[in-house]
Amino acid sequence: MLLAAGRESWPPACLTLARPGIFAVSRQDRVEVGADLMAKAQSRWPVEGAIEGEPTLAHFERGPLAAAREYFSRYFEQALTETEGSPVRYYMTVSTFFPVLGFFAIRVADHIEIIDFLEDNDYWDSLGDDPDD
Repeated sequence: MLLAAGRESWPPACLTLARPGIFAVSRQDRVEVGADLMAKAQSRWPVEGAIEGEPTLAHFERGPLAAAREYFSRYFEQALTETEGSPVRYYMTVSTFFPVLGFFAIRVADHIEIIDFLEDNDYWDSLGDDPDD
């Protein structure tokens, strides 16, 4: 139904996953998350969270990590690479609750493994001033 109606009628979730040349319907590959990534995430976002209201590890798993898993499961081959021919693929999430996060993944035998993430703390500064301020 979504494909027949055209991209203009797609809900926002489909539009964020769709890039030119990539269709919204695709096969899914199995995606695993590396132990080092999870250890890094747990040190950044503790299980119990912070008193200041920062996200918890569960928020990270259900938010940006879930988005990265979904993206890589469907679009790994089309994902960005640092250099041509590199086996490492890249996906960036933008959220109001988390900093901008870049996720890195590789294909390992019969599955895809998300191996690391980086926070882009300069992303919001790169956008410049808000004209409404």
